[in-house]
Amino acid sequence: MNVDPARTGRRRPWQNGIAERFFAAVRRELLDRVIVPGGRHLRPLVGQFLDDYHLDRTHLGLAKDSPSGRSLEPRTADDAGGGVRARLEATRNRSREARPSGSSPPPPLR
Repeated sequence: MNVDPARTGRRRPWQNGIAERFFAAVRRELLDRVIVPGGRHLRPLVGQFLDDYHLDRTHLGLAKDSPSGRSLEPRTADDAGGGVRARLEATRNRSREARPSGSSPPPPLR
């Protein structure tokens, strides 16, 4: 794959939609759910998020595949060794259980 880098203007986030989408995902799926007391605590959390992002998460630009490829059997929270992935899954499960049956899901976070 031949990719040529392109510089974007300073303070012009609309010129780099891919990076903006990634940082929005980090903010929405990690930082909105975890209280981070400092940088020393943030670094391992972001590392775990990146592992999940590259190993399990599907990407529309890759025809709903993950960047590292996916096997036929998806990983479980036990395989991931806990961490951010297990916490995110537990949060999703709790929000599903808290809804009365037949109700619509809550609106997405902004």
